[in-house]
Amino acid sequence: MTRKSSHSESGAILPIVIILMVALTIIGLAFLNAGVMENSLVRRQIHKNQAFYLAEAGVEHARFKLGQDWEGWEAYSPISATLGAGTYNATIYDTDSSGGPLPSIPGARRRVTSKGTVGEISKTVEVILRKPPTGSGIDSALTAGGDIILKGSAEITPPPEPEDKFYNFELGENPGDGLSLFEEIFGVTKEE
Repeated sequence: MTRKSSHSESGAILPIVIILMVALTIIGLAFLNAGVMENSLVRRQIHKNQAFYLAEAGVEHARFKLGQDWEGWEAYSPISATLGAGTYNATIYDTDSSGGPLPSIPGARRRVTSKGTVGEISKTVEVILRKPPTGSGIDSALTAGGDIILKGSAEITPPPEPEDKFYNFELGENPGDGLSLFEEIFGVTKEE
């Protein structure tokens, strides 16, 4: 017969194993929670980027429409579309710069506000677009603050017209209107 000692330590390991298992379970749950949160944050950042790019797409769509018909903007504003994971809504407003560093030219600027939305995330982009040059038959123009000096040879294509076809952009066609000829032709000032 064997006798058992009253000082046996055979049951002491069970509480240690239970404590270690609980600690490992808590650590495992913490890592799982961190992974889920990281995934959520990455998805949210992707949606933010997509919403921003959708808002930019709305601005580009409005810019394209304005390039086709600058004056008839009220007929096609607002502009909206669905692209990929979200949508954009762009609205065009008439504006002129008053009180800023640039002079006010009525109808020469349009404000575009575009909002891109993906899920619950939305981003808004607002820009001021200037009226494109009207051209007025001018294929190319050259302006300088002083003399233009050519060394060697140069060819101008097409060849320049007689002297009376050259304009002094500083004077303007009608000196009483306060605009230079440059502003009258291109719709913007030289500074702009």
